[in-house]
Amino acid sequence: MYFFDLAVIIFPLTLYFGFLALAHRKALAMSAQLDLSVLGIGLGGLAFLGPLQLFVPLSSLAAKGWSTWLMILSLYWLLVVFFGSVWAKRMVVYGIAPEDARRLLAEAAKRFTPPADLVRDDIIFLCDSDGQSLGRVEMRTSSIGRCATLTLRAKDATRQTVAQFQTVVTEVFQTAPKDTSRWAKIWFPLFLAGLAAEAWLFWFHHHEIFRALLFYVGG
Repeated sequence: MYFFDLAVIIFPLTLYFGFLALAHRKALAMSAQLDLSVLGIGLGGLAFLGPLQLFVPLSSLAAKGWSTWLMILSLYWLLVVFFGSVWAKRMVVYGIAPEDARRLLAEAAKRFTPPADLVRDDIIFLCDSDGQSLGRVEMRTSSIGRCATLTLRAKDATRQTVAQFQTVVTEVFQTAPKDTSRWAKIWFPLFLAGLAAEAWLFWFHHHEIFRALLFYVGG
């Protein structure tokens, strides 16, 4: 089942590389829940062949076949959704250079109602109309990944504050200029390499792959 394992690992990773290739064509802002969901799909193959198999009872697999895997994969996805809910006050922006991220954070501070205070190039403080603190927005950037992570840190943030934070970040940061660094250009070649690897596996080893698939599905 060696080639089946490779196919299962490479396929979702290829989809993830394709997503990153599209995300780096132009700055893309998204919630941390969506970002974690996409990452969960990309790592699904590794989870399928690694930790998830430790929880698969062989007797159940022999008796129920594919329905056992359906329950295990549902558990995996519930874990992804759970961790995504923990990061509800976080936004991720792909395809943006650190210098552009810092400049746009200053622009985002002006878009809040009332305008936020920029205390550093990576932190802004939010206040209400009475001057009471609503929390702060912290930003971390990555030169290699060419992305920025913005986190709303507030103990009792209202839905309105969270919604305004997500709206402002999405509107402002998606206006960033296209990132032309070499790091932004590696994802598409990785996506093509993954497609080529999958095509090679299915062309030369499709019989072994289908036998292993029938084993897992049929028990």
